[in-house]
Amino acid sequence: MSLTSEQCFERLRRKYDGYRFSGNGSDIYNPFCLLCAFENQDMGSYWMTSGTPSMLVKSLENNIVEINDIMQDGREVGIRFFADYDSRNPDIAPLLYQAGYLTIKEYRPDIESYLIGFPNCEVSEGLLSCLLPKYLAGSASDMADISIEKLRRALREKDDLSDFGK
Repeated sequence: MSLTSEQCFERLRRKYDGYRFSGNGSDIYNPFCLLCAFENQDMGSYWMTSGTPSMLVKSLENNIVEINDIMQDGREVGIRFFADYDSRNPDIAPLLYQAGYLTIKEYRPDIESYLIGFPNCEVSEGLLSCLLPKYLAGSASDMADISIEKLRRALREKDDLSDFGK
């Protein structure tokens, strides 16, 4: 499949762009994944292969509701959020931010509030494909690949995820 330059840039942006480290900062691309894509000449998923700590996955298994909230609308947080990344904290989101799975999507200076969310499709798809099979039991686990593919499509198309799985 051949792409125009504009289509290629848009795919690269959706797949690897979106990291922001301050309220007023610009989005940046993930350099590791971008370099892998150029080297392999493939817009593959490189984030999860760079190392997902098992402790993080185990923590996420107990926090699926919060992940759903972040996926759909993002999450509004105050400045203190960024200092609360202790692994014993029951809120897993600060650790996800520190590990690069969440980023600043928007800053609202009038109320000193940040909106955090997944930086790009690669991270959200990778994290969910790692976690989704852990939530499916018995015969439902056979459907994991199909469900993951439906979820990928919905994320790519930015569909409403409220009826996912119905």
